[in-house]
Amino acid sequence: MFNQVKQFVDQFRELEKQGMALTEAEQDTWKRLKEKLTAASDKQFDQPHRSIKRVIAIASFYPQAGASFLAGNFSYCQAEKSLQTVLCELPEQHSYFYFALDSESRSTRKPGAVTSQEQEIRLLNGRLRVRVFQPEPTNYNSALPELMNWFLQNSRDPELLIIDLSSHWRGEAAEWIMGVADEVWFVLDADFSRLSRLVLTESPPAVWKEGNEKIKVIANRWNAALSDHKIIRKIEGTLSFWSSEPKGIHAVMPHFEACKVSEAQLAAQLFLERYPDESVHFDKLARF
Repeated sequence: MFNQVKQFVDQFRELEKQGMALTEAEQDTWKRLKEKLTAASDKQFDQPHRSIKRVIAIASFYPQAGASFLAGNFSYCQAEKSLQTVLCELPEQHSYFYFALDSESRSTRKPGAVTSQEQEIRLLNGRLRVRVFQPEPTNYNSALPELMNWFLQNSRDPELLIIDLSSHWRGEAAEWIMGVADEVWFVLDADFSRLSRLVLTESPPAVWKEGNEKIKVIANRWNAALSDHKIIRKIEGTLSFWSSEPKGIHAVMPHFEACKVSEAQLAAQLFLERYPDESVHFDKLARF
């Protein structure tokens, strides 16, 4: 992944040499991006210990399927194993974790933040860093240079970078992130009619159409009754409308007790912060 980022950097430097005609706003953006890239020398990119081991983008097929819940708790689970982890969201969207984790009381201004709205919540003695944006005002520019700058800032240090796309996988920024990620997880739940409507009425993301093996499908809030072979086959058959390449379900997450989930939310904690014994269910997501 870090080699891909370096390739992007090289491409931008090559374009700079070509002397493109830019507007005043584009020149300002270009200048700021160049300053960020210059600060990261080629030597830094070549150091093995600086590279990211894994970049995962996690998205829900549709709202409320559970991508943010899985992203947050999987990140916590991996950080508990002493893996330096960063969890962040699409910067152009209102932050779920800003509200869910009571960012006003738990966060600090992130050093080297891309914008003044970006803050950081540190958990597990800093092994997990949750990057959040203040919900208002939102002045983020999602043009590719700014997006690359944001990605470089977040991917510089961690061994694991988790990007929560929630259900916002349709935009250009999300498409780019899914393209450079090592893995893309799509989350669904037992709302079968909603999944069917989505597949039959909307186009799949580009990464899906490519038949990429990095795509993993996770069934969330699943119980024993839903594990019937016929039900699984129907879901796989529905997903086949998006691609001739078969996409099976790679992992099943249980339906956690609603009272436990609510208690964690009321305490402004991740589920595993309050119920660490449940981490066994998230461990299996690391073994795709």
